[in-house]
Amino acid sequence: MRTLFTTIGVRGQYQSNVTDISLYVGLTHLSERKRTQDEIKQDARRRLAVFPGLRISAQQINLIGGGGFRQTPFNLILRGPDLQQLDGHARAVIRTLGSKPGFVDLDTAQTQRQPELQVLIDRQRASDLGVRVDGIASALRTMVGGEKAGFYREAGEQYDVRIRLQEPFRKDASVISDLTAPGAGGQLVKLSNVTTLAPGMSPGQIEHYAQERSITIISNLYQKPLGDALSEGYAAVQELKMPSEYGIVTLGRGKLLAEAMQNFLIAFVLSLAFIYIVLAAQFESFIHPITIMVSMFLSIPFGLLTLTVLYQLGARNASLNIYSIMGVFLLMGVVKKNAILQVDYTNVLRERGLERFEAQMQADRARLRPILMTTLAIIAGMLPVALGRGDGAASRASLATVVVGGQALCLLVTLLVTPVIYSMFDDLRGLRVFSRIRFPRSKEALAARWQWVNGRTANGRRPSS
Repeated sequence: MRTLFTTIGVRGQYQSNVTDISLYVGLTHLSERKRTQDEIKQDARRRLAVFPGLRISAQQINLIGGGGFRQTPFNLILRGPDLQQLDGHARAVIRTLGSKPGFVDLDTAQTQRQPELQVLIDRQRASDLGVRVDGIASALRTMVGGEKAGFYREAGEQYDVRIRLQEPFRKDASVISDLTAPGAGGQLVKLSNVTTLAPGMSPGQIEHYAQERSITIISNLYQKPLGDALSEGYAAVQELKMPSEYGIVTLGRGKLLAEAMQNFLIAFVLSLAFIYIVLAAQFESFIHPITIMVSMFLSIPFGLLTLTVLYQLGARNASLNIYSIMGVFLLMGVVKKNAILQVDYTNVLRERGLERFEAQMQADRARLRPILMTTLAIIAGMLPVALGRGDGAASRASLATVVVGGQALCLLVTLLVTPVIYSMFDDLRGLRVFSRIRFPRSKEALAARWQWVNGRTANGRRPSS
């Protein structure tokens, strides 16, 4: 630990919470300590768990927006008309999620509940005696807060005059029974005849979402992806089978993740459309772009497979996030480039008169070296980032992991799958819709093919690529 800063009475969204304390701990450089931030936070949770009734949240300060109390990655809002039922549903969800690994500091965002004395009105008896609810409220308000009776001036200043009970009587709950409220015919009725006192607890503030009462379930995560946590949270809420007037909403990082995935799908579809248009214009064909794009689809499962395997082996930096999504786009572009090299040179050789199989074999042999060079160069360049060394490198490690693992797995498969897909679509040339796609077969081209098959030309060398 390098520095320690403490604040008592943290300011919440609407008011200051005097029961909240924040401890800001500045750690030494990663090279000067043996434990990571997550391990240190887990140690802090274990040390603070011995204090009963203490609500804790050990988390990292956001780089944007600064610090704050309980800025957790997992935020699930339950909303509905009845606050007590919402509280019961929230506690049931917390019990369910608390039994699952990865959820830490599970709690609600409600402020500390305060003890109170609740005055329960017998409405039927109050109606019989002609006592109005606002009359009871006025009597209680006079007891606690006081009623304004006038004002006076002194030294040019004006002060309100309020009438209320003296402090010893305000602290005595039995005094409420002797208070009176106007009833039928102007008679005064004691509150003990129409009310019942009951001790209880009340939240410091009542949260609302979309003009409905709400309770937010919050949690930090330890070695658990946010996407998995949200799925388990939704499943826990579905098990409650809440009435239709109750709902669930995701906010915070969960909402950003859902929006990012939606935008990713839109960008993915648009990228496929633009790639097909460009390749169709380049090859002057509607078939060859499909052949090339098949290899792109192979890169996605291989990249995600790399993340899954490494995460199961304990590499917590290999998680699905915005960086890994960017890595998928980068991986698709690199794999597409390899397929373009193969298909383009195969077409060149076929225009020279070679048969399809012979052209594919020669194209793969000729393009193997540039494909290997670019693949190894990309892997070597991304490997330091994938290892997650240095300040802030852990968050970017998933991007490099997708590229390195996807490239390594796609290399051999692309060299084998691209010729197969090329042959499959080339066989469709016999169909009417593809009947215009033809390769030239002149006498010179046939002679060149015969010379290549025999391994020599007029000057005794193989034809150059």
